[in-house]
Amino acid sequence: MWLFLVLLNGCGSADKAPEPQPSEDEIIVTTDDEDEGDDEDTVSGGSNVDVSTPVGDTQGIEYEDFYVQPVNLSHSESDSTLPQMAEVNDGYKHIFWRENNAIRYLHRLNDGEIPDSAVITDSEMFVDDAQITALSVGAIHGVVHLAFSTISSANNQSALYYLRAIDFGDQFSSPALLQNGIDSSTLSLDKYGNLAIAWQDLETDSLAYTLSSDDGESFSFAYSINAVAKQDIRLAYSPAGLFISWLETDTLTLPALHVAEMIDGTLTDETVISSQISTASQGEFVSDAAGNLYLVWLEEREGSHGLYFAVSADNGKQFSTPRLLSDATADAACASLTVTSDGELHVVWSVVQDESEDSGESSVYTSYRTKSGDAGSRFSEPVALDFIPETSKCPVIGGAGYGGLEILWQALNPESGYQDIFYAELAITQ
Repeated sequence: MWLFLVLLNGCGSADKAPEPQPSEDEIIVTTDDEDEGDDEDTVSGGSNVDVSTPVGDTQGIEYEDFYVQPVNLSHSESDSTLPQMAEVNDGYKHIFWRENNAIRYLHRLNDGEIPDSAVITDSEMFVDDAQITALSVGAIHGVVHLAFSTISSANNQSALYYLRAIDFGDQFSSPALLQNGIDSSTLSLDKYGNLAIAWQDLETDSLAYTLSSDDGESFSFAYSINAVAKQDIRLAYSPAGLFISWLETDTLTLPALHVAEMIDGTLTDETVISSQISTASQGEFVSDAAGNLYLVWLEEREGSHGLYFAVSADNGKQFSTPRLLSDATADAACASLTVTSDGELHVVWSVVQDESEDSGESSVYTSYRTKSGDAGSRFSEPVALDFIPETSKCPVIGGAGYGGLEILWQALNPESGYQDIFYAELAITQ
């Protein structure tokens, strides 16, 4: 176990924060730069499970109109990728993406005004041709958090960075290096602003995480949990505590999806959601205000990759039987989910309609959405998001403060020939 402290008192993107004096036990990190659930439908303590009946048409959904018509946010002269969105009720929507190996950011007022985006990381800060590979974002109480990872094409060295803005996103701190040799990083916030960042430590092949209770100004010990290789890590703060989901594998077994609560570097109430999977990849993990934990993931069964869902209503001790949300005959590609301010759960995902064998051609996708108004007991019939182009994969969904939905996606701009980031707001009626 090791300790590090990140101090970000100065939030100017160009100014270096004053160098603090470390205490005896601290290392200062600085940078310049279907049926309602019953006992038979739950999973606990490592049980293997079967797939339940796919979703049915239990709650109709219609689109009333767009609050904001689909709009191109980037209009770049190079590819824009990795769109992410932090959900808040402070009148802003905090949107990030990668462009020219730099991170761009914009915040949008709820009246539909979309200002120009700003660069908050400089591509020149990275050495050895390091490329940004993943973003994880969050915002609460006017503080905006961003963790991102990089990997060098020169030496294959990976790194995890963190930066923040304490003024609703007007000015960001310089990125601080948290850790080298990482994979699968993620962050999560609770309603009080407590922050957790987790990652896979490649040197020790363990799960590691750190906590901040002062809006990201400083961080705790980096707790290390040695275990079988953990991949595709996700965090979810609930009113009961901090929970983590991950894929676990070793040389003898197939991947298994796990969930546990994290307390002082220890995993408690560990549950195997699905095991002996031929192939699998993590989706998303969130909690609602009532403490329900929602988990979606991709899993291959009987020749196709389906999108599966499970929920826990007892602080992670038991999860419902995994159920298939997507079409059993089609390959789902990725998923995103959100809980809106009125407590409704919405899930979006992409399905591969035509997978191109030519590296120069794009595969064809269709994006779908479903919702549940009863904490995941029932879901609506999936609705196709026809306004998202067929070449677009992996839309990101967020809940607007007034009950609508906000969606980000990456798609080819036929006018420029580059990938751009697009945004829309939907009004949903029952």
